[in-house]
Amino acid sequence: MSFFSHWLLKCFTHRFSIVPILVLILVFILATLFFLPSTRKDSTFALTSSTMGTYCRIVIAAPNDRHSRRAADSALAQICALEALTSTYRQESEVSQLSALEPNTPRTLSPEIFTVLERSLYYSRLTDGAFDITVEPLMNLWQAAVKRDRLPSSEEIAGMLRAIGYDKIALDPVARTITFRQAGMSVTLNAIIPGYAADLALARLRQANLPAALVDIGGEIACFGHPPGRNAWDIGIQNPFQPASAPMDTSPGAVLATIRLTDAAVSTSGNYQRFFQIAGRHYSHILDPRTGLPVEQAPSVTVIAPTAADADALATACSVLSVSEALKLINRIPHTEALLITGSAEAPVFHTSTGFAKYLLTPLPD
Repeated sequence: MSFFSHWLLKCFTHRFSIVPILVLILVFILATLFFLPSTRKDSTFALTSSTMGTYCRIVIAAPNDRHSRRAADSALAQICALEALTSTYRQESEVSQLSALEPNTPRTLSPEIFTVLERSLYYSRLTDGAFDITVEPLMNLWQAAVKRDRLPSSEEIAGMLRAIGYDKIALDPVARTITFRQAGMSVTLNAIIPGYAADLALARLRQANLPAALVDIGGEIACFGHPPGRNAWDIGIQNPFQPASAPMDTSPGAVLATIRLTDAAVSTSGNYQRFFQIAGRHYSHILDPRTGLPVEQAPSVTVIAPTAADADALATACSVLSVSEALKLINRIPHTEALLITGSAEAPVFHTSTGFAKYLLTPLPD
């Protein structure tokens, strides 16, 4: 029996006053708690990897324990599995194999790819073709132009445009098939699949009963909950006129604005990270599927939406549309906001949708 237990038993045996006893017990408990290691669990766990040709960051608002690591590994596995199906750099991927599909020949698709294609065509119709996954042949044409360091001719572009058009794709939801109506067609999901992958990964983290988490795939971000001690995730919007030296660069001048986000997603498209360089000039990697030419409207487009797939697709579409067309589109989509940056490094100009300001940590500079 410990000294304290023996003394306490003696107090009760000799009918000591109960007040001193209670005081002593309280002092003992407080002293014990003071000297014990802290059991507060408000740290975060982060996993960083490379996938889909970019970085991937998974942040969990929970300690670095077995449960957090397993949840993050499961989310990353979900992303990698989707990359294996969709990468145009892998000849064996399901999307790459579609490039060999003969016109008017149905091909059965996996549930994942069919779902993404259905969503893609929805956004093509919504944006009147500003978003179009059939732009892959044009991408190949411009990549070939980079290798020979010469702009593609107007004839070459016109020839490729014959195989471009979302309305030349037929999807059968019953048979889960795709059919191309034109020869030479192929698709790329690069403008929606990172966002869709972030959504699926975040769903895995929700299923793990975690308090909060964020998934970032090359700037396509989806999150729920909030970090410990805060009421939202703080997300910086990169300065398109001062390209970041590294992913998630927060050095002075690298971030033009910061938004606060929870239970939502955000995507930023721009020509400051990825571009074609031909004859010493930079051209946006985003092509207008209607003209076959690189876009020049806005160096940076940020879209906040309920899902990362929504934000990803809409950010690409708004990069193709004029600034006024983009804002008109966003303002009629519920729970969706946008920020477009034009101008120059010396005088950036900010164009926002009706409700974007409510997400800003601080007001945009004049």
